Amino acid sequence: MASPPTIAALATSSGITSGRYWPSTNGFQNVITEYWRYLGAARPTQYGPTNPDNKYVKFGSFTTYSGNPVGGYAVEFYHYGTQVEFLFKGLAGQHQILVDDELVQASPFSISNTGSQNYQLITFGAAAIRKIRFVGHNIPWGGIYTGPSDAVWATERIGPKVVVLGDSYTGGSNSAGNTVTSWVAHMAEILGWRDVESAFQGGTGYLNGSGPFSSRVANDVVANAPDIVIVAGGHNDEVHSRRQRRTSRRHRKPEF
Repeated sequence: MASPPTIAALATSSGITSGRYWPSTNGFQNVITEYWRYLGAARPTQYGPTNPDNKYVKFGSFTTYSGNPVGGYAVEFYHYGTQVEFLFKGLAGQHQILVDDELVQASPFSISNTGSQNYQLITFGAAAIRKIRFVGHNIPWGGIYTGPSDAVWATERIGPKVVVLGDSYTGGSNSAGNTVTSWVAHMAEILGWRDVESAFQGGTGYLNGSGPFSSRVANDVVANAPDIVIVAGGHNDEVHSRRQRRTSRRHRKPEF
């Protein structure tokens, strides 16, 4: 990055004086979407009904995130100004920040499970139009703060909408532990796909688990109207006989 921004340490209050708040919800169970584009996430909903949780958004509308109420997602927008401050709830998650498609830090930022609000401020040397992307895992999204006269608007949709239906490997297990650095995230980066959703449920497969692939198609795939569907799994089916696995793959493929 030619002119990387200054990244402030995580704080529990805003570092922008007289800044403008761009909320993620209106506090009444309505998610605000005109400021940014949600990518790689199931249908966003309000995190909780009362303050302060009603200011955050969660993305857990897939069949399950193995107990994870937020899952993986990205928020992308254009910004004109010199300061952007991200607001999110402190759960045991990680996030990455990209400016004009370049990471501001190579390794993900880690968040402690405090349950409190967290602010992270990035400051640029001069005002300009920049594309900002916040990629989160298990972090409820609360919107952003900017300078009082800054502008924020949603990015355009480019490329296909993709759903990967799979097991815990799709969710990041055994490949760094979360959707931010999973094989799905690396695949999306290599192929230039911006909107890739990880519909994962640990311990499942064509046969195995409480939510085998065929039972999750309607909610996890069809309801999200993808352009491309990838089914990745089978590791957990090894507990079944070879004949059962062969029959399952022949007769129980997900119907799209």
